[in-house]
Amino acid sequence: MWISILCHLRIRSAKRAQEIKILLTGSLTIKGITNPISFVAEKVGMNHFKTHLELKRFLWDIAYSGSWIDRTLVDRGIILRG
Repeated sequence: MWISILCHLRIRSAKRAQEIKILLTGSLTIKGITNPISFVAEKVGMNHFKTHLELKRFLWDIAYSGSWIDRTLVDRGIILRG
């Protein structure tokens, strides 16, 4: 099942964490709900980075629309890779 959700990521700061990694902090807005977020990105090329995010979906009210029992069986986290 694919869910299409409009989101906005605002980076407020970027600090070098290691030789090829940076720590990014900012805010993530999904469905009109904004929460702070921080994550590490790794440089993989000229101006190209990759990262791995794991979000607690209930902080942004991302829920399965089935019965209450179905909602409890669906994982609470969302993993984004890019």
